[in-house]
Amino acid sequence: MARGIAALATERFRLMSDSQPPWAFLRVWRYLEQFGVVSTGSIYTIGLEGVWDIDENWNLTPREDLRSRGVVLKNREDALRAMADWHMRRPIYAMFYNADWKSKLMIQYAKQWHCDAAMLHLNRGCEGTSLGIMENRAALIKTGMPVLTYEGNMGDDRDFDEGRTIARIDTFMEGLGLKKLT
Repeated sequence: MARGIAALATERFRLMSDSQPPWAFLRVWRYLEQFGVVSTGSIYTIGLEGVWDIDENWNLTPREDLRSRGVVLKNREDALRAMADWHMRRPIYAMFYNADWKSKLMIQYAKQWHCDAAMLHLNRGCEGTSLGIMENRAALIKTGMPVLTYEGNMGDDRDFDEGRTIARIDTFMEGLGLKKLT
């Protein structure tokens, strides 16, 4: 982004999400491209395997590796402590038990990735990442960020209404003043 390289040549709007998508319907994200919308990813994608340092202002920076931090492992206990520290810096865990923490993380993600709106999946396929989602929605709206919610299931393609979701996206984009680029 800093070098002016876009994921989509027609990018004019950045959208974040929160949870796993309905995997059988990833074409919904291609549909968003018709409006010039780029998905920046989600706190799920940065939190599942991403390892971050989060400062007192909630700024996210990638955790440096052990060598860069000058850490030398001398024994098994050092190695286990290093592994535990590394593993516990994955933000994915907070999503399962603390809606306020997750909201702060989502707000900061939106700031750092320059997101214009959020699209939140009321995911019946992973109740853990959907925990507190309506509180997250309210927190994002309080910052002035437009939020679209849609229902679905990441793991069961029978439990996703693609037509209804597309209609919700169309209405949301219209409300934001975005028209298809075709």
